[in-house]
Amino acid sequence: MEGKQERTESQGITEKAEVEAAQIVGNMALAHELVMNDKFKLEGLPENSMEKQIRDIVHKAYWDKLQEDLDKTPPDYSQMLMLIADLKENLLGLLLPRHKSLKAQITEVLDVKHIKQQVEHGSLDLCQCAQFVVSVLSQMCAPVRDEQVKKLLEVDGIVNMFREIFGVIDVMKLDMANFQLQSLKPQLLQQSVEYERTKFKQYLESNPAGLQSTKVWLTQGSDKASVPTQTTAATSSGSGTGSVDRPDGNQTRIDILAHAYLGIIFGQSGWPYPETLIMDELRLAEFRAYAHFFTLVSSVILVTMGTVSKQLDKDAAYIARLKEVLFVLLEGLGEGDISSSMQNISDQVISETSKVLCERGLAQLTEEQKSAIQGQIAAVGNPEHVVRKLLKDRAYQFFYKSLTTRLRHGLTQGQSVPVPPGLDPVKTELTELVSGFARLVSHNASVYRPFYEDILDGLQAQPAHVQ
Repeated sequence: MEGKQERTESQGITEKAEVEAAQIVGNMALAHELVMNDKFKLEGLPENSMEKQIRDIVHKAYWDKLQEDLDKTPPDYSQMLMLIADLKENLLGLLLPRHKSLKAQITEVLDVKHIKQQVEHGSLDLCQCAQFVVSVLSQMCAPVRDEQVKKLLEVDGIVNMFREIFGVIDVMKLDMANFQLQSLKPQLLQQSVEYERTKFKQYLESNPAGLQSTKVWLTQGSDKASVPTQTTAATSSGSGTGSVDRPDGNQTRIDILAHAYLGIIFGQSGWPYPETLIMDELRLAEFRAYAHFFTLVSSVILVTMGTVSKQLDKDAAYIARLKEVLFVLLEGLGEGDISSSMQNISDQVISETSKVLCERGLAQLTEEQKSAIQGQIAAVGNPEHVVRKLLKDRAYQFFYKSLTTRLRHGLTQGQSVPVPPGLDPVKTELTELVSGFARLVSHNASVYRPFYEDILDGLQAQPAHVQ
């Protein structure tokens, strides 16, 4: 019996720890999203989600029951009284401190004891009650909700009107929550690093093995950084810091971190994923997709320009049109779909090129040029194609230099990194992408620096990896 009781208590402690960990991560995720996403706002349930479908079923049953109660002879107002009490609490919850007059009106008109007396005397006017609520909502809602509130008075049936009123209140609650979040954002931005770090420490107390994947991730970054490359050499010798990276110095740690982060964007699918970036998983997947997308677009343009250089050498307008066409054709394609789509892409490129040549009054493409474009674009569909690999390496270098610059110097002026040759057609998009990625990395490195430093200290104490 004692053994069973101990197992039960142990299980209870484990479950409690899991719940606490989930709550901590939930709070961290909300705060983190507010910091990282300028457009973040709380939203209602997705239209096709299971949660919304279940909620709609439950709500329908509730409103149907209310209608049945009111249709009885005499009407049964017990559920309606609870509804009005709930409505009163919802309205009071939406008030700001300055709404003293409204608070007094709501408290008086929606007083449940008074409404019970009206029921007993047969003088309750639900339409008048609903109209009062709509009047209150019109004084409280944001301007964007004015039309929605006005339409409440056009709803047929008292039950339907109350149902729509609660729908508007739900939306206004979201408006209020988003307003409060935006009000807190400046303060949160100042304290976000310390807040997230503290919350993660609490998470590790509930989950002591919570950095295992992070250790593997940094080990991989260390292995990558230990291989001499043109990028690393150039950055170390010309970083403008006045010192050379040493194996035991902070600068090498920055190199390791940069390679570790970039492995998520440019590495193979098996690249380790750290616990410290779980909240950014979707955002990083988007960065990865766009990095590959921009590299592919640039590759197609580069091989095409090599073929049409006689007629359209360095024609910026033509390159812009080609980019626009490729953005439409390649957007959303997975790596597995690219190769099979190249025939259609080459046909569209040839068609667009022919239009431009005609508009310029230049010689049309020869059959030899058309064949060359088709063959080269088809070949570029292979991720191992020399041009794609070259531009991927250059994109990696661009990201690497941008990250190490940001991590070393912060947001200082005059530290921009030029876009490498061949990636010029997507210069604007790529610069914006690397800026967003660098912002994410900079914040992540600031939050988790103590944890990363402890792991890197352990790695540096180990014998060097044999390459």
